[in-house]
Amino acid sequence: MINFAPFYKDIDVSKGFENKKLKRRIGIIDYRETLSLLYESFIMFNQHNKFIVQTDETTILPYTCNRSNLNNLNLMESIIVANLDFVKNNVGKSVMVGADNIVLNKIDNFFDEEFDLGIFCLEERDPNEKYNVTNGVILVNSNLENQNKIVDFFIQRHEIYKTFDHKYKTWWGDMLSLNVLLSQKEIVSKFYESKKTKKIHDFNGLKIKLFEVNKKYYKFVNSDGYYNKNKNDILLDFPGDALIKRHAKTIFENIRKK
Repeated sequence: MINFAPFYKDIDVSKGFENKKLKRRIGIIDYRETLSLLYESFIMFNQHNKFIVQTDETTILPYTCNRSNLNNLNLMESIIVANLDFVKNNVGKSVMVGADNIVLNKIDNFFDEEFDLGIFCLEERDPNEKYNVTNGVILVNSNLENQNKIVDFFIQRHEIYKTFDHKYKTWWGDMLSLNVLLSQKEIVSKFYESKKTKKIHDFNGLKIKLFEVNKKYYKFVNSDGYYNKNKNDILLDFPGDALIKRHAKTIFENIRKK
């Protein structure tokens, strides 16, 4: 059994917004609805696996939850701490994702090769190196032998996040912290320098596999509702604002009719 673990928590809009990008989403995009679509698509293909939402201690949800103390944490740090608590509390194979995705296949197919952590990089290398790693999907394959190292990886990520200035603490911090951590071993640069052929890397005794977004398994939907379809697709992500996320319900209904 594999854990499928999206992150979601209610945002208190009365406290205002630290970041303009977040302001353009919360209250305009119904993330509870996207989470519901994610769940419905998940059970179409994965009744043998487990759906567990990473959330805080107060958000009320009709799903099994892994709850963390996220009081007074902004969205970026909430994701990072929730991911850390999840790997502490769960041993085995897990797929950690955002709430704005749709499942297209068995998530078991992510684990067609042995690795400890699986992380996705963008198709094209970003010149400033800040955004090459996405937090959209993190694959975890833990056991009693490697769990402590995996937990330590996520602790280091949190410590890196704490060093960021306000700009990155309020947005991009979840992605950037992963990128900075992997860059300590030049993992991301080696991946691109090898023309994306060097996929397996060592990080302090952990076997990390880098995947490519839009190549296999995990695809981004664009503003026209288009994505590069393939029979091996597992997960669709709707990155960005309402212009892209508006396509989620239509794509879900088309999948359900098949």
